[in-house]
Amino acid sequence: MIAISDDKDPSAAVLLMSRVEISKFFDGVIAGEFDDFRASEDELQAAGVGAG
Repeated sequence: MIAISDDKDPSAAVLLMSRVEISKFFDGVIAGEFDDFRASEDELQAAGVGAG
């Protein structure tokens, strides 16, 4: 299992994913299945972070 957590919030839930599940998730990221969730350049600038 692979544990994923938000290191900025120690009390946040930890997500546990199998190697197969995380591989499928990464496949979806690479395929652009989550592009609708990406922040715009304006949102990134307003948050004080650079485009990645």
